[in-house]
Amino acid sequence: MKGNHTWISLIIILILVIGTGIYLYQRFKPKGINIDKDIYPVTGIDISNHTHITDWKLIKKAGIDFVYIKVSEGGDYKDPSYQKHARNALAAKIPYGEYHFFRFNRSGEIQAHNFLNTLLAEYQLPPVIDVEEWGNTRPESDYKETLEIKKFIREVETELSQKVIIYCNKNSYERFIEGNFPENPVWICTFSRKPPVPSWLFWQHSHIGRIPEIQSDVDINTFNGNREEWNKYFISILQ
Repeated sequence: MKGNHTWISLIIILILVIGTGIYLYQRFKPKGINIDKDIYPVTGIDISNHTHITDWKLIKKAGIDFVYIKVSEGGDYKDPSYQKHARNALAAKIPYGEYHFFRFNRSGEIQAHNFLNTLLAEYQLPPVIDVEEWGNTRPESDYKETLEIKKFIREVETELSQKVIIYCNKNSYERFIEGNFPENPVWICTFSRKPPVPSWLFWQHSHIGRIPEIQSDVDINTFNGNREEWNKYFISILQ
């Protein structure tokens, strides 16, 4: 009988371990939702050095309409795959733009110079500042970081004569963006069925997209409009 009790205890422990593992995986795995592509037919991805693409022509055939490429981060980091990704997107005739990951512990002006000094000349889509708490340092204060974000945007817009798009999630939108940047388009990251902001340009609705010739999960984004509206938008930013 004692041996039976031991086996039962081991089985219970094993079940608990497996159950805990499943819970933790479900709790912390990257999220994503599917959206109605009849309503939002224009699809884009955003990539960085962590994204490995073997054939860019197949990316276009997969229905990707635009791509945003990481250029820089903080005051001195430059993404080592930026130029390669940019050349490949250009060769595949996929419209692309660039983004900078904003660090809370660095001056907005210094970060803007890092971004601007790294840019190539062939980009087509407006520049993006990525403002999020995930993977970032703790901000000294919301007010101070908002001022630094404004400095970054002012420097970039003055140099490029284009409005900077602000990428953020619900948390960073409420802390830093809401009411402070009325003229800047918002690129919202959310896995709710409807973006929790009054207006948005792009919506990142998945971190677990699967695209042929990309060897890992990729962020999936949509444009707020139909294909005709996308074409009008694209023409307007090229003028």
